[in-house]
Amino acid sequence: MEYYYKYRSLANMKRFIDILMNRRLYASKYLDLNDPMEGFFLYDQNVPRNVVTKLRDERAATLICSLSKTPFNGLMWSMYGDEHKGCCIKLRVTSPNWEEVEVNYNGIKTVVTNHNASIQTILGAKSVQWQHEEEVRYINTNPKSPYLKIEIDTIYLGAKMSRADVSFYTELINMANRAFPQKKPIEIVKLTKDRIDFGF
Repeated sequence: MEYYYKYRSLANMKRFIDILMNRRLYASKYLDLNDPMEGFFLYDQNVPRNVVTKLRDERAATLICSLSKTPFNGLMWSMYGDEHKGCCIKLRVTSPNWEEVEVNYNGIKTVVTNHNASIQTILGAKSVQWQHEEEVRYINTNPKSPYLKIEIDTIYLGAKMSRADVSFYTELINMANRAFPQKKPIEIVKLTKDRIDFGF
C-alpha cells in the first residue's frame, strides 16, 4: 500500500480536527470539483443509449477523493495549501470499498466506446493542464459514507506558516497523538522553501 498526499488549507478548523480525530477525508461528487470539465465525456454511435444513461447516473452518484503523489509541489502548495500557510498530509488509505484510479493526462477528450464504457475511464482522465497535480483518485460508486478512512503518517506544515501557527498546530497534532496512544504517532515536519519544487 503506497503513501499519498492531501494538500489542505487550515481555514476550516472543524474539518482539520475531524481528519485528526477520526482519521478520514471527505470525498466530493464530481460536480463539486474545481475542473468544470470534470467527468465530461463523448460517446460513439455504437454505444447503446441505456449504457450512456447508466454512466451518467453512476457519475452523479460517485464520490471522489483526490490525492497527490508528492508533498513538495510548489504550485500545489499555492493552490491547495493556502499559499504555503496550510498543510499536506502523508497518508495511506485504509477504506476497503474504495477503488484507486490513477489520473491520465493525455489531452484528449474522453470518448466512451463499447470497449471502455466505465466510470473509471471517465473519472480517470483530465486535461494536460492539470498534470502538475500528479493525481491519484479514490472513488466509490456506491458509497455508504462520504468519508475515506486513512492512516496518517506525517503532516507537513507550510513554508510560510507563522511561528505562532506552527506552535499551535504542533500542539494540536500532539494532542491527537496523545488521544490515540495505540496508533503510530503522527510526525510533524515544518517545510522550508528549499524543500519545495518550484520548477527551477
